[in-house]
Amino acid sequence: MSELIWAPEIHHLDGRWVIYFAAAHTQALDKLGMFQHRMYALECTHTDPLTGNWVEKGQVKTPFNTFALDATTFRHQGKQWYLWAQKSPDITGNSNIYLAELENPWMIKGQPVMLSKPEYDWECRGFWVNEGPAVLSHGDRLFISYSASATDENYCMGLLSTPIRRIRQTGTNCRIRYLPPARKIVSMGPGTTALPKRRRATTCWCTTRATTPKLKAIRSTILIAIPA
Repeated sequence: MSELIWAPEIHHLDGRWVIYFAAAHTQALDKLGMFQHRMYALECTHTDPLTGNWVEKGQVKTPFNTFALDATTFRHQGKQWYLWAQKSPDITGNSNIYLAELENPWMIKGQPVMLSKPEYDWECRGFWVNEGPAVLSHGDRLFISYSASATDENYCMGLLSTPIRRIRQTGTNCRIRYLPPARKIVSMGPGTTALPKRRRATTCWCTTRATTPKLKAIRSTILIAIPA
């Protein structure tokens, strides 16, 4: 898995540090024309993740042995959840968004549920993609932002939401809508978001990457304030 290491994300879970990342054993494409990334986990039990020893815990396996990336995790209703993007061999497109409960930080529990797949026009420009999910609990709802379409000027952001009182084991409980303000604030291809929020804060922040007209870099990090 030493080729094409992507999308690391660090979490502090039950007194230990965990990093999720996607990696492939080769740069060659598979028979579906996809990169061969799978999700993996690293664990550090030291209080300081910079000086502690990290141990590879192996692949986070799902029912599909297909392209997977952009895993994150969150706690809700006393359970730890695993949220990620993956290619389904039976569904047209490059990746869908899935949710599963965790048995431990590197093993899912039960059968995953698909929350969304590319089906709107703005999700299918260049490539059929739903990826990069990020979670925010706000008010009486749970929100999941995600990225869609090819990672160029077509890249854009969508949103799923569900009542915070429960997560039903069905994708139909989520509502989906486009976020046009993101395309107005950053001119080209916003995506791969995070949604940090301080406790008792009145403002949530959205961090995203995009191409801006004033910067020559292909990708820049953008910070957007989202009032409560």
